[in-house]
Amino acid sequence: MKKLLLITLLICNSLCLFAQSGAIKGRVVDSKTHQPIEYASAAIFKGDESSPVAGAVSKADGSFELSKLSAGN
Repeated sequence: MKKLLLITLLICNSLCLFAQSGAIKGRVVDSKTHQPIEYASAAIFKGDESSPVAGAVSKADGSFELSKLSAGN
């Protein structure tokens, strides 16, 4: 009975790990004037890969969001 309970808990924990995802939010501003920069490209890369995992374009207020990112390195 204890082994069955332990196996069930381990399976449930591993399923929760696969379901994790996240987002990165930010704002692009000019370094001198501190004014927002609209239509700036933001991208995230994984390790040494040359193609981005996700990308976004900033809005009029300079904000952007990279969403539906898998948790991990």
